[in-house]
Amino acid sequence: MGWQLQTNGWLIGPENVYCNILTDSTRYIVATLHRMWDLHLVQISDRKGIGQHYLDTQLGSKHFSKLTDEEQQWIKLNVVGGFQTDKRKAGWTDEIEGCCPFCEQADTRQHRLLEYTHFSQLRDQHAVACEVLGTIREEWVYLPLPRQHPNVFLFQQFLDGIKQLPIPETRDPSSTCLRFFTDGGAIHPNCPMARIASWSVVEDISRDDQQRKMAADMIFTQPPSFPLFQVAALGYVKGQQTAARGELTAILVAAKIANKNSNATQVEFVTDAAYVCAIVAMITTKFRSCCGIVHGLGFAAFSTHQG
Repeated sequence: MGWQLQTNGWLIGPENVYCNILTDSTRYIVATLHRMWDLHLVQISDRKGIGQHYLDTQLGSKHFSKLTDEEQQWIKLNVVGGFQTDKRKAGWTDEIEGCCPFCEQADTRQHRLLEYTHFSQLRDQHAVACEVLGTIREEWVYLPLPRQHPNVFLFQQFLDGIKQLPIPETRDPSSTCLRFFTDGGAIHPNCPMARIASWSVVEDISRDDQQRKMAADMIFTQPPSFPLFQVAALGYVKGQQTAARGELTAILVAAKIANKNSNATQVEFVTDAAYVCAIVAMITTKFRSCCGIVHGLGFAAFSTHQG
């Protein structure tokens, strides 16, 4: 099947799909095996409706389960060949010409679903579905299976090349009080194979509340300006791609930046992910956790005192 299991636990499949059965979570291993199976189906199948598209069988199963029993039965019969067209039968016997008995056109699945005149009123009731079948997902006439993102393989190659970034210094190495804003997110959050997560750390270099208040007036300039908020670091998440790992990577990088400043006696981190504070609180008791409201939005903040 093209999979390799190495002695160090790495299970490597085609198209940079891999996991480590010794260190990765059970949930991630199962998800990786599902993705490998989806790819295997494409590689071994040459039937109509598959093509060269990377299928999302998990999404297909999820939506199929929501259909009624009758709707599921119709789809099953269509997939396994329960509705044979005359065009298909003509390949087996000379007694059938392969034409539609009503309009003399070739009796194909496309004709029955999208062209047959007796079904025009029914198609008008489902115009969007017919548009999809006719121009966007033509293979769904045979197998209504959802595709993965068209650039999923390119994304996998890109993610495989992500390198660890060096940790920068704080803007003012002599500062004793540091304040960081952290955030993480991801594009294509509902498509695991195409999901790309990122993170960012912004350092507040203001000295006091009065200075921050003066800088706040510059928010309304065109374009807005944020002179006291400097981007300290940003990048892509290495490894598993989730928004949560983006949030955690951001706070980890911010902590490493603060740790490089030997003069800092107090460091404050502000994040919109409360679970980040919960994880930090579980790891160490040196952090003092609290939750508050900042500018009308829910934020969680925690600070640490050195020395």
